Amino acid sequence: MLLVLVAGNLTAGWLNFKGRWDFHLVPGFSRSFTPGRIGGFFNNPNHLASFLSFAVFLSMGVMLFARIHIASRLLLGFGIIAMLAGVTLTLSRGAMLGLAVGGVIFLLLTLWIVWCTRRSLFKWLIIALLLVCGAAGSALYKVGAESMLTRQLNAPMDEDVRTYIWHAALAQHAESPWIGSGARMFYEGCIRLRDPESSPQMGDALFAHNEYLQTLADYGWVGLGLVALAVLAHFLNGIRFLRWFAAEKFLTTGMLGSNTLALTLGGIAALVATLVHALLNFMVMWRLSRS
Repeated sequence: MLLVLVAGNLTAGWLNFKGRWDFHLVPGFSRSFTPGRIGGFFNNPNHLASFLSFAVFLSMGVMLFARIHIASRLLLGFGIIAMLAGVTLTLSRGAMLGLAVGGVIFLLLTLWIVWCTRRSLFKWLIIALLLVCGAAGSALYKVGAESMLTRQLNAPMDEDVRTYIWHAALAQHAESPWIGSGARMFYEGCIRLRDPESSPQMGDALFAHNEYLQTLADYGWVGLGLVALAVLAHFLNGIRFLRWFAAEKFLTTGMLGSNTLALTLGGIAALVATLVHALLNFMVMWRLSRS
């Protein structure tokens, strides 16, 4: 089902890229973003980028470690390249940073698993990864380098309108720092606490466009702490499984192919990519709070 959604989003993104920038799955639905960034089924290209960067790591895990036919691996490989190209065409800088960090985590975990189980394959895996990463990186650079440069020139990070929205979210958080103002209360806070330096033409944000700030404004430090505990529990459980697989299960079965291993590796990398995508905004928010 996830791959079906990926295919649908990439098809809609292809229609966007072919010039139908107003295309949406829902007839008559108006996309809020200007032409130049694909959005798929999403109104926001950043959301499509986050979805694809999450799906690509799960697909990479399945392609490398799941017990599937070689033809399915080749088909997944093609899909992974398409997803990476899709992330590039969204021009989401945060998603690309998350994709890069998630890729490093996936690479390190993969190398560690192979080193602990099939050490004879380690050298060949290094060679294959270097070739694949070099080819994929060159292709993606060719696809998105010019578009990303144009976006950075037209919308530099330090002039992003989201900084004004984050000021409002920080102001609402300061009113009730521990338990927040309540669910969806930024609907009201974005208007009442609007940054006076923001442009009069800028519409009401309604959302903080930053999950960390949205949680802080609505639920305070208590809410953000609970979210952090939930994420940490899943992350540590995944790491514990990988250690058990390498130390016990592989010694019993002698098989590196495992659907659970595939999804765990992909899931950890996808989790890190998503957190880093939000971390870019979190770092800017922290800088604003200090100013």
